[in-house]
Amino acid sequence: MSDITVKNIPHRRHRIHTSPVEKCFTCLIYGILGFLGIMCLIPFVHLIALSFSGSDPVKAGKVMLWPLEFNVDAYKYALDHPAFLRAFMISVVRVVVGTSIALFMLMVTAYPLSKPAEASPLNPLFKVLMIVAMLTGGGLIPMYIVMSWLHLTNTFWALVIPGSLSLWNTFMVMNFFRAIPAELEEAAVVDGATSTQILVRIYIPLSVPVIATMALFVGVGHWNDWFSGMLYMARTQDYPLQTYLRQVITTPDFSTLTVEEMQKYAQITSKNNQAAQILIATFPIMCVYPFLQRYFMTGLTLGSVKG
Repeated sequence: MSDITVKNIPHRRHRIHTSPVEKCFTCLIYGILGFLGIMCLIPFVHLIALSFSGSDPVKAGKVMLWPLEFNVDAYKYALDHPAFLRAFMISVVRVVVGTSIALFMLMVTAYPLSKPAEASPLNPLFKVLMIVAMLTGGGLIPMYIVMSWLHLTNTFWALVIPGSLSLWNTFMVMNFFRAIPAELEEAAVVDGATSTQILVRIYIPLSVPVIATMALFVGVGHWNDWFSGMLYMARTQDYPLQTYLRQVITTPDFSTLTVEEMQKYAQITSKNNQAAQILIATFPIMCVYPFLQRYFMTGLTLGSVKG
């Protein structure tokens, strides 16, 4: 037996045999997914081509998927336009402040709700109220009335406060907290840690995947939201970026442009300007998303293990 070496032992390789029908079905699925992926990319590529093309080919409708008469005049106009830069900065501050507030509210709300009924007898009642609120909602008009009573309309906080706590996200974080072993908290309590210390030093460091996922949800939601600006802001100079872009695309206003801005605008077309500004608006999310993508599926999976 000692003379038998590992290399003399035959290795059996288990191969999964697929029938021709299964292979054809797999090829068909990949073909459909590839076609759908290309169809999703075509409008984006066309937008890039429009933004880098000259005004004459754009006016003539000749630009398809490749820039014609390459120039960057549309980007120069967008980056030199004060209204666009102001709306861009409002959205940046909104994402940073709104996401920070939302994550804080999620942590301090989900942590006590993750405790069993024995430790917190009112938790079942709060959860029922949250489910009722998710299914019914207050409505648009009551929300606007409340914001008016609080004197938050036409202020920056009208863009942040209404979405500061998502009940759906709260349930996701709560379920994630429930999956953390209770022994860790019991050991911390024995060492004299308070509830705040347990949350900050144990739960939050162990919840990086779900926190990153929630930050992505909330941040993208704030960045892409245009309706709040149109609803709560009466002055165009207070519009966030997406509300500003909607106004530029649907009803452009040239009355506020200076003579120098009109000369710059004459060198481009409305399509060039719109395409460039839309691409600039998508650039921050495209930069942030790859760093959070690895947490995305992990956070969703771990946050939905327990109900």
